[in-house]
Amino acid sequence: MKAAFSPGIKIHPGFWDSLNQLGITMHDIAEEANVIPSSIHESEVTQEQYFSIWQAYSSLVGDTAEAMMPSGQMPQYCMTKSMLLSLSKTLSKLTAGTEVTVNTILPGPTLSENVQSIIESIYVDELLDFEAKEIHFMKKNLPQSELQRFIRPAEIGKLVAFVCSPFASSFRGSPIRMDGGMVPTLF
Repeated sequence: MKAAFSPGIKIHPGFWDSLNQLGITMHDIAEEANVIPSSIHESEVTQEQYFSIWQAYSSLVGDTAEAMMPSGQMPQYCMTKSMLLSLSKTLSKLTAGTEVTVNTILPGPTLSENVQSIIESIYVDELLDFEAKEIHFMKKNLPQSELQRFIRPAEIGKLVAFVCSPFASSFRGSPIRMDGGMVPTLF
């Protein structure tokens, strides 16, 4: 039963077709989103289901920062990230005239728990606090970063909250970079 505050959102059949071309099935999405496959097979889902589907899609396809500035080390990775940008733009066009917005946030180097562990392990013998280790690491490994530190997950969360808010309703199909100045181009 759909909640009164959650009007139905139509899922365009092209969405499932594009995922199938990537080798991702509706069942993969349902499992990742923790929803019953038959509930997303319908042409209309609740906002909560739609958000879960989009989160599942994002976690299965991955981040997109590499699409903006390919390193040349993993062309297949860059290709999938570029495809994600294209798919996001296409999905945005499918939501034209609705209150649904589809954008892509492109975070740069982010301080996850795993990254923090790696940095700590690199400088295990040095008597430095984490901030000093981070500065050391950035200067040596990511000198192109203007921020010269890792982006904190909470910073990305604040941007996501803004992009999901009514204040950002004019952002439509946009790649939104939050890369700490890593990408040296204007666009």
